[in-house]
Order: sequence, then C-alpha cells, then structure tokens
Amino acid sequence: MHSRTLATGMIVVTSLAALIGLDATAAEAVAHGLVGMMQFTASWWLENRSVPRERLVAQLTDWLWEGFRHLDSAESWRPL
Repeated sequence: MHSRTLATGMIVVTSLAALIGLDATAAEAVAHGLVGMMQFTASWWLENRSVPRERLVAQLTDWLWEGFRHLDSAESWRPL
C-alpha cells in the first residue's frame, strides 16, 4: 500500500508542479514528505481523536493547497 500511496503522491506533486510551471524534480522527496505527514497524522488521530475527523481532513487539505499555491514564490521550486 505504501508504494501505491507514494506513487499517487508523486503523480499529484509532479502534476501540480507542471500545471503551475514549477520544477518537478523534487516530486519524489516532496511526495515522501506528504505521505509521511499524512501517515503520522492518521496514527496520531487514531490514538487521540481530539479533533473531529472532518475538521482534521479539512485542515490538512487546506494546509496542502495553501502550501502548493505559494510554491511559485519559492526559489527552490523555480526551474533551473
């Protein structure tokens, strides 16, 4: 399952980078980071559940989209 999740993450990151004209060479590293963050957050939530599931999903989704939305101003994501 991890490899499918990672592959999906790489497709998403690479596609988003290409869509907004950014360097996609960092897709693998970023996909690993995103998958790891989601896995650890899910593990934490399963033990804690202090945040309603719907709210946590909305917060993580907003965080991801906001982060991607501002990548065009990040020096390290500009094409070489």
